[in-house]
Amino acid sequence: MDAVLICNSYHEFSDPELILDHVLRSLRPGGRLVVVDRAPRATEAQHTHEVPLTAVDSQLRNKGFAILSKDDSFIDRPGDDLWWLVTARKP
Repeated sequence: MDAVLICNSYHEFSDPELILDHVLRSLRPGGRLVVVDRAPRATEAQHTHEVPLTAVDSQLRNKGFAILSKDDSFIDRPGDDLWWLVTARKP
């Protein structure tokens, strides 16, 4: 595949490293992975439908992905969820 988009579901993965293994094998060299998900707000308790960008960044790097860009406030509207976005490339 040329690209994979994981949107609003990474936080649901019980074994994200296994999913990343499959994505890595599925992508052609130079293929892109884009992950978009909700970030925990500092003022709220951690919910199960949130995942920190730092955790996903670390997992992607550990699998060998090169991080191309990150936006920790991809969507940030008052009174709404905070969303981040990361774009990575398979070497």
